[in-house]
Amino acid sequence: MTLNYIQQIEQSTYSVSINKAIIPDFRGELTKKSLHQIGTAFAITENKLLTAQHVIEYKSENGLIELRNATYDEFILSKIIAEDREKDFAILEVLGEQKLVPLQIKPTVPTIGDIVCWGGYPRLIGEDIPLRFRSGSGQVASHS
Repeated sequence: MTLNYIQQIEQSTYSVSINKAIIPDFRGELTKKSLHQIGTAFAITENKLLTAQHVIEYKSENGLIELRNATYDEFILSKIIAEDREKDFAILEVLGEQKLVPLQIKPTVPTIGDIVCWGGYPRLIGEDIPLRFRSGSGQVASHS
């Protein structure tokens, strides 16, 4: 059963990268970079995704946001439709005919002892770019 959940997470999870960004350097001055932020986005409808706002925070006006799924199909986003820096979320919209598979989640808090699954594109120590989907499962031990 856990494998089915992980497979479903994998088909609904995308790597987000910005190919052009304007970011502050160590002095606080804005500089252009060719690649800055990479993170994870989850499909919430057939053409919308949820990601953290800090992932797309430094997108330049002409920068593209690229999405890649576990099979490396490429999606180009041209529109951020909502973002909230304080709550650290952003909603992205895919333009074109490509349809996403929305993530199916339970709107409940797991209890201690429940099996939970996770998936995404975390950057590990020593990695410049997290290009590999990683997933796993485990048992809830506490709520703290």
